[in-house]
Parts: sequence; structure tokens; C-alpha cells
Amino acid sequence: MSESSRAEITIRPYDHKKDARVMLEVFKEVGWMERAGDRQTDAAMLAYLKTARSWVADLGGRAESLICTGSGEFRYLDESLTLCAITAAVTSTIARRLNCATRATAEAVADAAEEGFQLAGLGVFEQGFYERLGFGIGTYEHWLEFDPAALKVGGPARPAHRLTKKDWKAVHTCLLNRMRGHGSCNVFHPELIRFEMAYDPKSFGMGFYDQGELTHHLWLSNQGGENGPLLVYWSAFRTYPQLRELLSLLKSIGDQFHLVKMREPPGVQLQELIEQPFKYQRMTRHSRYECRNMAAAYWQMRMLDLKGCIEKTRLPVGTPLRFNLELSDPIAEFLPEGRNWMGVGGNYTVNIGERSMIEAGKDDSLPILRAQIGAFTRMWMGALRASALTLTEAMAGPPELIRSLDRVFQMSQPHTDWDF
Repeated sequence: MSESSRAEITIRPYDHKKDARVMLEVFKEVGWMERAGDRQTDAAMLAYLKTARSWVADLGGRAESLICTGSGEFRYLDESLTLCAITAAVTSTIARRLNCATRATAEAVADAAEEGFQLAGLGVFEQGFYERLGFGIGTYEHWLEFDPAALKVGGPARPAHRLTKKDWKAVHTCLLNRMRGHGSCNVFHPELIRFEMAYDPKSFGMGFYDQGELTHHLWLSNQGGENGPLLVYWSAFRTYPQLRELLSLLKSIGDQFHLVKMREPPGVQLQELIEQPFKYQRMTRHSRYECRNMAAAYWQMRMLDLKGCIEKTRLPVGTPLRFNLELSDPIAEFLPEGRNWMGVGGNYTVNIGERSMIEAGKDDSLPILRAQIGAFTRMWMGALRASALTLTEAMAGPPELIRSLDRVFQMSQPHTDWDF
């Protein structure tokens, strides 16, 4: 890109009065809002844009790329860390290959870091893009496609409540209060759920209330005709008996709908609740209602506040593990000079244990771990072991240190349990 073209691009905060309708046009232009002109969907999108903290890339006086962020939290073992959730990233057809989205995302991340957020997370359109900004890929999420009639649960013991798009506030509250494990995320903007529910005209919900409060539910969509398939966008529950009750709802409609696609809830092996899963896979192979299991890693995370994240790391490891950390952070390349936060690259001394600490500087008596921030974040949250991360140039260190890191960062794999 020439210097003259670069000069035309301005990264600035989103202005709702100026940019809202323009960005709505961009979303439709690129096919992300196929229901062009639908008032309910447009209103839901505009309501979210008004509440989100966003940045745009302005090209020739018009916003052509948008990055939306929302505040949330990330569960790290038993601790909660503040999360900047990047909930939307869109670029018009005339602004591709100009680094608009990259530069706008970098500004949004730096802005969040300067506000005190400890982590940033996002969902990817393809692996390899956001690594340039220091993001590291998370763990595989399992998606199962199965015949709901084959679920090994009984029928529902009570009728479910119908949920409509008007119930977005109750649905958001139910999501916030769901059962959560390591790596789970919450996004605090109910308007985001309002848009997610309004986006698909075929979506609908079923759930259960206890004492006037929605406690567990499913939000689904009919992806085909009268026999499905059905897609479960998300499920929320507080106890395993509640999950079983939700599965009983799916079983109850198995006489009509022949296939359900559902993300496996964290901590559960959904396959064991399906009758003869391999037989069904063989019988339905290459059909419209093919039963199968799939896995994909499509969310990414990175540390913004290195000190804050390490201090929330409390691991029962006996003797603390101490090492030098030479950390690189590629985001600095995409940030303008003069920002207070230019990434977290630098030299540190790290102490990992029941009380973990990190401080700037180097101790010549300690071994050195060299890592890129995305790889270090992946190891820290348990997405991948240090030894596996040495397969690339993203992490390197003495064999004994790598083995010690493998031993120390033994935890259940993180699952965000919230696609944003």
C-alpha cells in the first residue's frame, strides 16, 4: 500500500450519529445481514452499536471498517478477570487489503488495555489473521450432529415455556447465571443477545422458569424444512439435571426433526447420552441428516495486563517455578506512536505458584523462556502445553524448564461457552 493510500485511512472512535446507518449498509453489503430492510433486525443491530465501544477505519471521510467491543469477564480456575470481548469485525468490499480491520482492532485492544481490561478475546474468520495482534487460538469446541430421538433421556416431565425474541433480557440474565467452568466468558451487554436472537428469522427458544426466573433454556433455529435439521445456537443451565431436562425437550421433538446440531457443553461427553452413536453415523453417512462429530478451534485470547493475569494465577505446585521471560508482542507494529500502551513485550522475572508474581527485569541465575504473547497466553490458560508450543517458533526454552511448565500448567481445557 502506498503512503498516499495509507494517509487516507483514519482510525477513530465510532460515532453513532454519523456511522450507524453507514455500517448497517456495510453489514448487508458483505452478506452478514441477509435480511436487508428487516426493521426488527436493523433496530436490534443499531441498539447494540449504540451501547458497544467501537472503532472505525475512515476511508475518504466514510467509515468502511468497524470493530465492536463489549465488556465482560473470563473465568480463570476460581478467579475472574476482566475481558474486552471483540464482538464484531467487518470491512466493506472497497476497503479490503488496506489493513483497516487490523489497525482498528489494534486501537480497540490498546484502548481496552489503557482502560484496565486484563484480557481481550474474539472469534476468528480464519486462523492466522489475529495472531499478528498477539492473539492465541483456544481449544477445540466439539459440535455433534445427532438424531434427537436417539438421546438416552426420558421425555420432559413438565411443559416448557416458549421463548420469543422479546425475551432477550431474561435470556441474557439466564446466560450470565449459567453453570461456568475454567475459561468461560460472560459478555455484559444484553443488546448483543437481543441482536443474536433477532438475526435469524427461523430461530426460536424453549426453556423453564423456576419461581418466576428463567433458569435454563435452548435457543435454536430450523435450518431446513419440517424435518430440520435444527441448530442449537446455545444452551444455558445451572445444574446437570437442568441440562438433562433440556435434552429431554430435544428428544420429545425427535419424531419430527431428524437431526440436531449442538455444541457439546463444557465438562460433558454428549456422545455417551446418544444411543448407538457409531451405528447412526454409518447409517446416515452422506445423507441430509448425517450424524457426525466435529471439532474446531475458532476463538482466540490474549493478555492485556500481564501483571494482573499472573497475579490471579494460583496453582498448587509446591515449590514455585521461577524463570526469566523474554516476551514479544507484535501488536506494537500496528499502533501509532504516543499511545500509553504498546503491548506487553519485554523482559520479566516470573514466579508461578500459589502466589504468582511477575516483575520487570532479568535474573541471570534463572533459565529463560522466549515466547510470543499469543503462545504464552495459550500456555497460561491451559489451551496447549508448553512442549507442544515449541513446535513453532512461538515458544522456546531449556528442556527442563519446558517440562516444568508442562507440569505446572496442568488444568482442564478452557471453553468460553459463549460465542461472540
